[in-house]
Amino acid sequence: MDSENNSKPDSKTISYAAANAIPVKIFKNEQLVEHLINAYIPPIHIQLIPTNKCNLNCSFCSCKKRDKAEELSVEQIDKLAREFKHLGCKAVTITGGGEPLMHPQISEIISTLYGWGIKIGLVTNGLLLHKLSQTDLSKITWCRVSCCDERPFDPSQEILDVATRCGRNVDWAFSYVVGKQYNPSNLNKYIRFANGHKFTHVRVVSDLCDLEGTQEMDWIKHLVVEDDSRVIYQGRKTYDKGQKDCWISLLKPVIGADGKIYPCCGVQYAHDNQDLDLPESMCMGTLNDLDVIYKHQKPFCGLQCDRCYYKNYNDILGMMMEHTEHMEFV
Repeated sequence: MDSENNSKPDSKTISYAAANAIPVKIFKNEQLVEHLINAYIPPIHIQLIPTNKCNLNCSFCSCKKRDKAEELSVEQIDKLAREFKHLGCKAVTITGGGEPLMHPQISEIISTLYGWGIKIGLVTNGLLLHKLSQTDLSKITWCRVSCCDERPFDPSQEILDVATRCGRNVDWAFSYVVGKQYNPSNLNKYIRFANGHKFTHVRVVSDLCDLEGTQEMDWIKHLVVEDDSRVIYQGRKTYDKGQKDCWISLLKPVIGADGKIYPCCGVQYAHDNQDLDLPESMCMGTLNDLDVIYKHQKPFCGLQCDRCYYKNYNDILGMMMEHTEHMEFV
């Protein structure tokens, strides 16, 4: 077991990580707590895949078997934003799938979500950040730039440097995938850049498609020579079997580029024989099914999941939904 999964979580982990983390945000969100007391889990944070197109072909891609032609229109995204906002959505992470900035109308998508009063996060490989205007960036709360061992750090980082200067109010971060060929020099360069540009954090995560081939996080951390006070080490080698009531599927569902609803961002590698795509067996329905799903609070049945990183969330959400006596006797 990686040591970071046994240590007391710090404020970085609580703020910026969910997998294998204690869900402190649930207790600190007064509106959510009130909903839970009334036995209702709203889709407070949806994860949206606008397109399956990508400008890279990473060896560790967990969605490499996806249909790369699938893409949502701005009209479809406007409709789903309206539906989810009505059900209690407060935030959307625009992610992949593919590379979200490959969508030809990414600016319109950002404006549409922002227009509904929804906070926006963005996950991107960073190579197309020049497509976003200063106005686009002003509507984004945070942006996490994906990087890895096989993508050498560009000493100039011109695109990212310009973007961080234009988006001064954006909380910037790196998500670094460590694979079989760990490159500590490369990771240290990304950490140095993050420190110099006052990023909120650098998340270092194992290659989820090859956990056996990835070094333990203790070893990875041992070779970091830069100040790593901003780094969150997430080994992901420790996980649980899925459980029947997957409550997180209601709290933060994924909307694929196919327009279907999935329970979490890890379904593509949740089976022992990884699907490397959003599997049909984990589809919860479409937008037409939203009223039934949330009116009747129908969580995804996670018994088919061989690998789950959200047991803490599911346990807490389940307990919060149950009636409790003697509330004063804490």
